[in-house]
Amino acid sequence: REVKDPHGEHNAIANIAKVLYCRGAYPESLQENQRALAYYQHSGNIRNAGITLRSIALVEVELGLFAQGIDHATRALEIFTELSLHLDAAMALNCLGEAHYRLGDPLRADRFHQRAIAMSRRCGSTYEEARAHHRLGQIAMDRGQSQQAQYHLMAALDSYAALRAPAADEVRSRLGRLGIGPA
Repeated sequence: REVKDPHGEHNAIANIAKVLYCRGAYPESLQENQRALAYYQHSGNIRNAGITLRSIALVEVELGLFAQGIDHATRALEIFTELSLHLDAAMALNCLGEAHYRLGDPLRADRFHQRAIAMSRRCGSTYEEARAHHRLGQIAMDRGQSQQAQYHLMAALDSYAALRAPAADEVRSRLGRLGIGPA
């Protein structure tokens, strides 16, 4: 604000929203994301609007506002597809998969995560591919499909471990529930 840079100001607001999300302050995160989104839409910054729509969707999923989250993630995916932003699209697909999973629709969740894997490979995002495998492993576990769960969880673990991502510990725990020792 001091240097009269509204774009920088709203980028900072969007980053504050991410910090609030990571801290579990979901209502506050939603409010800050909505402030950033209003600016991005008004200024015509389509890419940042898409990123913020996806961020809003993640918050809404945590708040149990699944229909709104799905709507916002779908709108974000449309923007990313139109702009050929494959990494952002993979992230939106994983968001949609998570939203449908949490809504209780594992079949639709599975389809979004499969698409996320394909998109992640297209753009070279090992992390987003691992995220998709991680959730697909959970879906398979829920269905009692232990071989499929093991396949997806091992794929997730290999990538997470190579990236030294903290999510590797959660995957190891899930594999332990399948009777598969530490990797």
